[in-house]
Amino acid sequence: MADFLALVCHRENIFGRYLLTYSLYVENNDLWEIFLNIISIETYFQFINSAMECFLNIQTQYQENFLKILQTCFDAFVEKKCLDEQYSYQLSEINLKNLLRIGFRLSLMRTDIQQSCLLIIRRLLFNVNEDLRDTYDKLMQLFRKVNDFDENLRNKYDPTVVIQDDWLQDYIISIPEDWLKLNQEIYQNLCETHRNNRWIIYIWSRIVCLSLLKVKNENSNEILLKLNEWIQNVKHDVYDANDTLTIIFVIHVFEIIIARSNRSIVSFPNIKCIMNIIIQIRQEQQNRLNVKQVDDFIQSGQQFIQNILSLKGTPSMYQDLMAPSIVHCLFCSMDLAIFLKSLNPQQFKFPLITENIETIVSIQKPNDINIKIDVESKEEFFNQFIQQVNDWIQWFNKFVDIFLYIIEWEKNYNINEATQIFSDLISIRDGSSKTIIQMKIIIERTLKLLKPFSDLRRLCHLFNCLTSFRIIDHNNIQHQIDSKTYIQELKYSQSNNTFMIESKQLGEKIIPINDRQHVQWFLASERQSCIVQIEYRTNRIHDKNILLFSKNNIPIDKYVLNGEFETLRNGQLIIIIDNQQQFDSRNIWYRIQSIDLSVYHLFNGIFNFFYEKYVQQFTQSIKEDQLSQLLDQVYRFIDRLLNGVLHLHEMSAVKTIFCNKNISVREEVKKLFANRSDKTPIDQEIEQVCEWLLVYQLYSHLNIIMHCIQIFDIVPIDSDDELIGHLKTLSANENCTLKEITEAYKILQQRFRYLTSQHLQLIKTVVECLNVVQILKKFNMYSSYGRRRFGELQDKLTTQFQLQERNNMILNSLIMTYALCEPFVIKAKNLEDFIFRLARLPKFEENSVKDIMGKNPLET
Repeated sequence: MADFLALVCHRENIFGRYLLTYSLYVENNDLWEIFLNIISIETYFQFINSAMECFLNIQTQYQENFLKILQTCFDAFVEKKCLDEQYSYQLSEINLKNLLRIGFRLSLMRTDIQQSCLLIIRRLLFNVNEDLRDTYDKLMQLFRKVNDFDENLRNKYDPTVVIQDDWLQDYIISIPEDWLKLNQEIYQNLCETHRNNRWIIYIWSRIVCLSLLKVKNENSNEILLKLNEWIQNVKHDVYDANDTLTIIFVIHVFEIIIARSNRSIVSFPNIKCIMNIIIQIRQEQQNRLNVKQVDDFIQSGQQFIQNILSLKGTPSMYQDLMAPSIVHCLFCSMDLAIFLKSLNPQQFKFPLITENIETIVSIQKPNDINIKIDVESKEEFFNQFIQQVNDWIQWFNKFVDIFLYIIEWEKNYNINEATQIFSDLISIRDGSSKTIIQMKIIIERTLKLLKPFSDLRRLCHLFNCLTSFRIIDHNNIQHQIDSKTYIQELKYSQSNNTFMIESKQLGEKIIPINDRQHVQWFLASERQSCIVQIEYRTNRIHDKNILLFSKNNIPIDKYVLNGEFETLRNGQLIIIIDNQQQFDSRNIWYRIQSIDLSVYHLFNGIFNFFYEKYVQQFTQSIKEDQLSQLLDQVYRFIDRLLNGVLHLHEMSAVKTIFCNKNISVREEVKKLFANRSDKTPIDQEIEQVCEWLLVYQLYSHLNIIMHCIQIFDIVPIDSDDELIGHLKTLSANENCTLKEITEAYKILQQRFRYLTSQHLQLIKTVVECLNVVQILKKFNMYSSYGRRRFGELQDKLTTQFQLQERNNMILNSLIMTYALCEPFVIKAKNLEDFIFRLARLPKFEENSVKDIMGKNPLET
C-alpha cells in the first residue's frame, strides 16, 4: 500500500481520496508509517520549515507543546531515514547537515542532545566510505571530517556526551599486528591533523583504549616490547608536551596493560621509551594522567629495587632480573650510593667454606658481592649486582642438591638442629619464598653442621649424591627387543602407556619423576620411524632442559629405543615426537622404570651397628662432632673389611645386613672402595673383595637355607645327604678372617655358585611367608591337574583383564609367585637338586620377591 500511495502521491485528485479511504481502516501508527515511507526529504524540509515559521504566530502557552510535536515528528523521520537502509542512501551530506541544524533548533529548550541528532552526527562523521580498506585511511578521513564539522557545535557539546564507543568499532586497531603498520609518515600526518580538536583527541583516546582492552594478558610482555620499539621507529620516543596523540597512547598503555595488572613489577619487560615518557608526563602534572597511580607504581618499583639490593628478594626474582626488566627504568630518581652505604657490608660476604666443600660442590666459589658503584651508569652497576647474586644462587642450589641427603641422614639420628636445617634446605630446593639473606644463613648453619666431618667426599659418595644428574645411556636402540612384541606386552600390562600424535603435528608426553631416582625409559611405535627427542626438566624454575636423546628417522617401529639416567631432583621426563612432515598419525608406546637411587646397605648396616653401641653407652642426643668420630670408626672398620683382616666373629653387623637385604655385592664393594683416602683401588682388588663377600653372603645364609629345607621338607629324610651335615658344621666356624674365607669355605663356592643374592633373598622371603607354600601344597598346584587348572585360570584372567592395568599387575604378581614357589613345593632328590631348581628359575627382580610378602591372590 505504501508503494502504491508513493506512485500516486503527485496526483492530488486521486491521492487524497485513496489516503482518506485507507485511513478509515488502519491504526494511526500504521498511517504514520505510511507517511514516513512516502514523504521525500525535499517535501519534509518544506513542511518542517513552514511549521517553524508558524511557531512565532502561536500563543506562548502552546509553543512548548507545539515544539514537542515537531520534535517527535522530527525524531521519527530521522530514525526512519537514517536507520532504514532502504532510505538512508537518499540522505546526502547537505541533507544531513540541514537536518542537524533543524534538530538543534528544535532542541533549544532541552539541556541534553536528542537521539535523532546523535544519529545524524554518526552518519555525518562515522559512516565509513566503503572504498577505504585501510584502518589508517579511515582514521585520516574521520579526523578531517571532525575538523570540518560545525565548530560551534564542537565547542558547545562535550564529545564524551556525544560520541559513543560503538561508533568506533570500524576504527579499532588490532594490537600489535595492525598497529605496527602505522609508519612514521602516517602517524605524523595523524598528529598534524588533530589540531588540538577536543573531539579528535577524545576519539583517538577511545580508539586507543578500546584497542588495548582487546590485548590478551598472556602475551602482554611481547606486545609492550613491540609498542616500545614502535614509538622509537616513528620518532616519537622523546617526551614533547605538544605530542598529544603519543601522550594519550602512552598513558593508556601504562594504565591498561601495566597498572591494572596484578603481576610482579619484575615480570614486565624493559620498555624504557614508554616509561621515560610516563615519568616526564608525571613531572609535568598533566591532567590526563592518574598521578597517584603512577606514583604508587614508581614507589613500588623503587621499594622493590631496595629489597633487591638488600638481598631480600627470592631467587626467582634475581633470576628474572637477568633479563631486561621495567625495573631498569626506575633508577633515575634514586640515589643508590646513599642507600647502599646504609646497608651492613657483612651480609654481602660469601659464606666461609673449606677447600673440601669447594671441591665437592665443584663450582667455583663466588666472590663477595660488590656494592660500590664504580661504573658509569646505575644500570650497569645493577646488572653486575644481579649477576653476582645469581652466581651465589647457582652455588647454593648445587650445595643443597648434594648435602640435603647428608643432613637428612643426620636428622634421622637426631643430630642437634639437623631437623630444622633439613626443613629449610627442602624449602630452598622446592623454590619457596626464602630470601637470599635467609638462604645465606641456612647455608652457614649447614656448613657448621658439616664442619666436623673429616672425609665428607667419601660420605657423599656413599650416599650417591655427588652428581645432580647423570646420563648413563642415551643413544641405544635395543636390537634384541622387537617393537611389535614389546607393544603387545605393554597392551596387556600397561595399557594406558600410549599416546597418539596426529598428522602434521608436534606432540609430547610428560611423565613426572620423583627425586633420587634411577630411571630407564623405553619407546616404541606401532608403525613408521620417528623423529624423537627426549628431555628431562627439573621442577626448579629457570633450570634448562637436559637433552637425553635427539635423532631423526629412528626405527622404533622395528626396535625398542631406550635410555637410562639418574637424577637427584624431581621433574618431568618429556617425550617429543615430531610428526609435522607426515600425513599419518602415530601411536607411541612407552614404559618408565623408576627405582630409588641405590641405598648402600653395607655402609648403613655397619654405621647402625656402631650407632647402637653408642646409644647403649650414652643416653644424650649425639652431636655433630661425636657423629664424626663415629664415622671415623666406621671408616676404619670398612677399611679393615676391604683389607680382609676382619674375623668372621667381628662381622655380626655385616651378617645381619646380608640376611635382611638383597645385597648387590659388586655395587656395594665399588662404593666402599670409592674415595678411600689412601689409594685408588684397582679392579683386581675389587674382584678379590667381591669374592670374599660373595662367599660370606652364602655363609651368612647357611642357617636360613638349612631351616628352609627342614620346614618345607624339601629333601627326603632318608636321603642321608652328607652335604647337609657338612654345611651344618661349617655354620659354627667363625675363627677365620675374611681373607681366609675363600679357602675355608671353598665348598660353598662349589655347591652354591649358581645362586645369586636374589635367590638367597627368595629363600629368606619364602621362609617368612610359609603360608604361601602351604596353600600351593594343599591344592596340589604343581601336579599335572594343578598345572592345567592354573594355566586355564591364567588364560581366562589374561583375557578378562585386558586394558585393566591394576588387575593385570595383580595377575602378573600371581603368575610370578606361582613360578618362584615351585622349588619349595616339589620334593628334591637332594640338596644339589634343590639348588639346581632354584638356579633354573626364570629371571626375576626384587619386586617379584616382595609380591610374595603381600596378600596372596590364591587365598581368595
